[in-house]
Formats: sequence, C-alpha cells, structure tokens
Amino acid sequence: VAALCAVAMPLLALGCAQALSRHGDHCGAASVVALQGMRDTSLLVWAMQALVPKLGMKAFSSAVQKWQGGEMPVAAQMSLAGAYLSVKDVGEAVRWALSASMVGAPSEEELQYANFEGTRDYRQVELTPFIGAAAQMGNQKVALLLAELQMWWDPSWQHLQAIGTVCDPQHFNLRRQQLQSLALNDVMARPEIRFEA
Repeated sequence: VAALCAVAMPLLALGCAQALSRHGDHCGAASVVALQGMRDTSLLVWAMQALVPKLGMKAFSSAVQKWQGGEMPVAAQMSLAGAYLSVKDVGEAVRWALSASMVGAPSEEELQYANFEGTRDYRQVELTPFIGAAAQMGNQKVALLLAELQMWWDPSWQHLQAIGTVCDPQHFNLRRQQLQSLALNDVMARPEIRFEA
C-alpha cells in the first residue's frame, strides 16, 4: 500500500519508504526507491545510508543500471559511490565518485593545466576514501585525478595532503604554491585555507 501511495503521490515517497523500513519491510522500502529512483535525491540518499547496510547493493542493482550518471544530481551520485564503498565494491565506488566529481569541472585533460589559483564555484567534497580505494586498486591515474578534483572543488591544506600521497614532489609543490596564492587572492575561498596546516 505504501509503495502505491508513493507512486501516486511522489512527495510522500521518502516518508513511505521510511515507514516501511521502520516496520521491517526493507524490501518494500527498496521497491519505493526503485520506483522513484533519481527523481527524488533525498530518497536516494536516505536509501543508500539506511537500506544498503541491511540489504546490500544487489537490492538496487536493476534500478542502478537504469540510472545514468549525467542525469543524476551530484549528491545522489556521491551517495551511490559511498554505498558501493561500504559494501567493498571499490570499482563501482570509484566510478560513481569520479562521475559526480567531473560534473561542472574542467575535463581530465584540462584539469592538469587548470587555473587552481583563480576564483571559481566551490563545493564541499570529501574524496579521500575514494582516492585511497583507487590507489589500492593500483589505479594511480584515477587516484590522482580524484585528488585533483578534490582540490579543484574544495581547496584545503588537508586535501593538498591527499594529492601528496599520489603524485610526485614537483607536482605537489606546484599545487602547494597555487593553494598559497589562492589563499591570498580569493576572498570567496574558505577562511581556513589562509592558515597553512
């Protein structure tokens, strides 16, 4: 009944899924998520946090196959990435984290020459677990790309350290100098970057 209600009134989907889950019908809650899918980011984020630990990602595999990264909001993609990482599907976790991080960023080729010192739109990201996962898979290229994207979106001294784990010292020093310049020149950057860690 709750699943039908969620289909008839999409605004109630999250509440219906949560009610089903609270009463032990996790599969019913998963069906609501599958029906509403990426149309409701808050529902998807909740499902990845609340249902994946109970049901695993297999419960969502048919729905996930239908979802395309470019069509999904960044938050939903990152929730999927986190869910895959929690069930140790590192390849899929890294793929979704990379897809989410590339939305609105310079292309992979442009990123290595991008103006890291310039003003841009920032967004908070935490890709460090995915950087480590990619490095553990032996994919240093993707690990470095994720680290660069993390610095692009959310420049900080902490994120600079993540770059240092996957690149050579010369590249690290370049990004360090760029972060210092950004800290001095961009009033839109987070205040914490003004003080080197």
